[in-house]
Amino acid sequence: MAKVKKITNEQRQKVVTDYAIATGVKRSYDLNEAGKPLGAYITGERKTKKDETVYDCVTASGILKEGVEAETANFGASPVLSFALSDLIGKNLEIKEVEGEYVVELGAMPKTRVDDKLQAKLAKKTADKTGLVELNGKKYKAVIVSAVDPDGASYNDEKTDGNGKLVYFEVEPISFVVKNYADLPPMINPNGTGKAETFDIEAKDVIMSYDELKLDKAFAASIIAGKTKYTKADMKKIIKLINENPANVNIIPEALILDVDFMNQVNEVLSEKYQSQFKAGMKKKDAKNIKKQAKGTSAIISGKVAKAEAEEEAKKAKLQAEEEAKKKAEEDAKKKAEQTGTTEAPKKKKKKERAPKAEKPEGKLKKKVAGLLTYVKNAVAKLGTLSADNVSTYQTSVDKMFSTKTKKKEETTTTETTTEVKPEVKPEVKPENTTETKPEVKPENKPKGGRPKAGEHTDTRTRD
Repeated sequence: MAKVKKITNEQRQKVVTDYAIATGVKRSYDLNEAGKPLGAYITGERKTKKDETVYDCVTASGILKEGVEAETANFGASPVLSFALSDLIGKNLEIKEVEGEYVVELGAMPKTRVDDKLQAKLAKKTADKTGLVELNGKKYKAVIVSAVDPDGASYNDEKTDGNGKLVYFEVEPISFVVKNYADLPPMINPNGTGKAETFDIEAKDVIMSYDELKLDKAFAASIIAGKTKYTKADMKKIIKLINENPANVNIIPEALILDVDFMNQVNEVLSEKYQSQFKAGMKKKDAKNIKKQAKGTSAIISGKVAKAEAEEEAKKAKLQAEEEAKKKAEEDAKKKAEQTGTTEAPKKKKKKERAPKAEKPEGKLKKKVAGLLTYVKNAVAKLGTLSADNVSTYQTSVDKMFSTKTKKKEETTTTETTTEVKPEVKPEVKPENTTETKPEVKPENKPKGGRPKAGEHTDTRTRD
């Protein structure tokens, strides 16, 4: 984007369109010479060294303030745009002089509130998703009024609408002032110097809210749709324009600067032999000017080519540096791998997986003792006292619990540990020959024959 020349505060006293007023742009109660309301708007934004966003603003009274912080909600936008001259090829722009300014109409926006009679007709039609309605070849946009003034919108024709009301505005071409008209190439300005490298324009009015402009990223591109690829027909047109006047050289798009065949044609047009045809029938003064202009144009082309070549070389150098850095990194990795005795580049060392810790014998012992105590508690609760059979069964359960046979997962448990456990547990078990258990044992019921009946309890004690 080329930097647009600054203009005076008086020139910055722009009129706010009806649409902008209805969508919340702050306006002044002072009027310009035509009796229309002035607006507060932003011309641009930039970042400070501290990465803070600041704006160049124009107050409602037309005073320019540069690099200030601002709440953008109530500011309007008067877009300042810049395009490559090559984007204008084939556009046939119609630039008019209006009150000392050169104005061109490009793109379209809702602008003027329509009268009440037309409002009623449009209200009967169905709008599309964007709120647009078409009638008799013209487009209108439906808008819910949300003026900054609590009383509603007050327009340029002194009509008013309350906030929240549905109102229609006519979609009209946007008027832009051409800021560098004098320096444009002859293909746009017949008397232009050809020094300009861009086409710089600024909206004549405050056309919409600044926040709306920021949201509409395609706005600038939709004003002038430039080409990215150029056909042979486009190239012929460019050559013809340069042939008509060498000052048109700045319309050559950057995409064609490094096209050798095309640039050879341009140089042929600018050759001394071809320039002699321009000199024929001219005054010496005119011939000198043409020669001087051609020389300057050649220098411009040489500069453009040099710039494009430098950028191309810089890209190649960057790619080459990246490739070399990548190759070096691979070689270093290979060397490091060879030093460690591997053929591949060393990978990140994974943490050695540790086998799950074998449970310590004392831990197992605690568990078994706990289980044993629970067992004893339950047995005592159920039986109250222990018979000889119960003691035998109980002893079997204890033996199983402290068996020397271990599972694979418990390989760390040794028989030594189990033998240590038994003496600790045995005191818990009351032996059958104790004085406590003897009275508890029921006397044997012996039959008359001295033999016990089948199924009855038999004393297993041996006699000395």
